Amino acid sequence: AWMVDDDEGDEREVTHVRLCMFPDGGIARFRLYGVVVPVFPSASKEGGQQEVELSAATMGGLVVRASGEHFGSRASNLLLPGRGVDMGGGWETKRSREQGHVDWVIVRLGAKGKVNRVVVDTAFYRGNFPRAMRVHALEMGKGITTTTTTPPEAHDERWREVVGLQELGPDKEHEYRMGADEGLRKVERVAYTHLKLTIVPDGGVKRFRVFGTRA
Repeated sequence: AWMVDDDEGDEREVTHVRLCMFPDGGIARFRLYGVVVPVFPSASKEGGQQEVELSAATMGGLVVRASGEHFGSRASNLLLPGRGVDMGGGWETKRSREQGHVDWVIVRLGAKGKVNRVVVDTAFYRGNFPRAMRVHALEMGKGITTTTTTPPEAHDERWREVVGLQELGPDKEHEYRMGADEGLRKVERVAYTHLKLTIVPDGGVKRFRVFGTRA
């Protein structure tokens, strides 16, 4: 692996990279690591921001902390497109018999935004889905797209509960909207940078989606 020389500073953005090999031969993988710079849709004709999936990996969303990962399932799978094809493409935690145990994952949004709805998807998890979940949100100010920003801790006092404890079912998309019964709260006229999904007590979740508009 090599670090990229960047004479123009850390803020340079690129859209294409060319790989040259000398003189010939075979390469199994070519991987690039960095920070996604999202391309957001233009404002609507009425002048307002369009709703986007602020948490999506393709929009710069990033899992910055997780309580655990089991069966080789990475928490970052929660932010992938689509609903997957089996249980292998989600986030699953190991079973715990400890009283009061919970698991959690913290997501940094691709941009600071106002949250309109949250989706917790248990697709393909029919016998090992969490019993319940809740969602918290936090605002950390500017500079959230940098890799040098220290992410918030799970027990940070600034977290605000935006979705109270809700039961989950198997193989289903659970959607929580602003203003709906048992839906989002404390999101009106407030912009957030991070959301935390807490599952009770453990289990598997396929996707965690946060929709809203840029602040």
